[in-house]
Amino acid sequence: MNFRVLPIAAAFIIGLAACENRGAADSVGSTDDAAPSSTVPTGEPEPAVPATTPDVSGDGVALGLLGAVNKHEIAAAQQARSNGVSGDVLAYADLMEKDHGENQVKTEALGQLAEDAEVAAQKEKGNAELAQLGTLEGDAYKAAYIDAMIKGHTEVLALIDTRLLPLATGPDVEAHLATTRKHVAHHLEQAKALKK
Repeated sequence: MNFRVLPIAAAFIIGLAACENRGAADSVGSTDDAAPSSTVPTGEPEPAVPATTPDVSGDGVALGLLGAVNKHEIAAAQQARSNGVSGDVLAYADLMEKDHGENQVKTEALGQLAEDAEVAAQKEKGNAELAQLGTLEGDAYKAAYIDAMIKGHTEVLALIDTRLLPLATGPDVEAHLATTRKHVAHHLEQAKALKK
């Protein structure tokens, strides 16, 4: 056997092994070129994602408040009918259900009706008034219903003037509120005529 070749072969094999080890170390230990892994836990909590709240416009709040008024007037008319009002008072209750029902359809067609704290308060106010009315019967109920219509329509005119119209920004919503105001004023005059 040629012993001179052995040291050269051994040097070649050792050199190859050293190259392989250096390459393995480079690929394992180097993080310069590696993309960070999003699945490796870091021990830190994930940042909290803030809860999103709907962006409610002035139009949405105005429509939401008007919707609450319409629903109250419809419910009051239905309560009056179920309490046996008759004659002119029944005709008035039927008119309230019809007019406020039609207004509600138009209101909902104009956009999203807000369901914020102010709208909830308007609904609660209406529910409390209906509950109070519901404790009465006969002529006492009939008189109280008309009084409630006078008071309610007076308050709604003020609500339109001081809150809903200033909130409205869209021309369609403003026009709807102006038309609604005329109807509410007419309803108020009709209720006052029934009181006489």
